[in-house]
Amino acid sequence: MITSQIDKQKKIYFYAPDKNTHSLFEQEREEIIKARSDNFTAWIVSTYLQMKKAGIACEIIDHIPQEGIVIADRDTLGNKYPYLGKVMLICTKGDREFHPSAHLHIVHNAANIQNTQNSLWKPYHIPHWSQGKRILSIRTIESQ
Repeated sequence: MITSQIDKQKKIYFYAPDKNTHSLFEQEREEIIKARSDNFTAWIVSTYLQMKKAGIACEIIDHIPQEGIVIADRDTLGNKYPYLGKVMLICTKGDREFHPSAHLHIVHNAANIQNTQNSLWKPYHIPHWSQGKRILSIRTIESQ
């Protein structure tokens, strides 16, 4: 019993309520980026794949658990603001509103950090994962 509680606390959960997106987590990151470009794939899928590759215990879930660290895209959280008890919710957001239930926010727009009124939401600026060959191919097209 104690072991299972410790194991739960060491695992990081990635919230993906739409089970149709769960197959994305089984693909190669480079293939996903070619096929789909949105906040969910840039933050949730890419971060999950990078963490798995690094050997960090993580799991895809379609519900908010009773406890643990949960990373979720703002668009998947909706507009309900429950008290989450023993859950530490980390919300990744593009140009969206902050989520009141989140303990902190990861933002891709540095302007969210510079606006002192946003400090209430505890935003942290972290750029998206590198998109490698995709960036190179876009630059090649633009230079032609």
